[in-house]
Amino acid sequence: MWLELLEKIERIESGYGKKLNSPIDLDKIKSLSKNEINEVKIFIEQEYSRFLTKVNGLDFNGSVLYGLKTDDNCSAEVYDFFEYNKIWHEVEGNKRFVFIGENNISWFVYDPSNDEYLELDMPSAEVVEKFNSLDDLLESFLSDAIEYAS
Repeated sequence: MWLELLEKIERIESGYGKKLNSPIDLDKIKSLSKNEINEVKIFIEQEYSRFLTKVNGLDFNGSVLYGLKTDDNCSAEVYDFFEYNKIWHEVEGNKRFVFIGENNISWFVYDPSNDEYLELDMPSAEVVEKFNSLDDLLESFLSDAIEYAS
């Protein structure tokens, strides 16, 4: 379902003469994550790579899903997964999460210790919603982004 929503966002963006970021292949993902922190690296390679191989990050209507900066995409708007996780991990309580993206009011994260996908209130980091899978989180995220664009 999230793929259909991504296609809808692509159609909306193309109506404004914009394109989504190009996908990134799995070998490139692995090479970019080889020197990074463990939980984030494992998450990207095992879970998030399914998203990155469709689109390398997304910035749509104030909603951002992190991608990976590469030499190939220096002109593309990519909020780097590793960079943003390092920033959010400066706060001790945030270190338990892998940050996937954000919108104006929430963070979208994976909690490896509980194997949970969560939406967190941005100022307080309180749980707003739990998702059964990354697919469910992406579906909700993309659906909300489209709704806010209407």
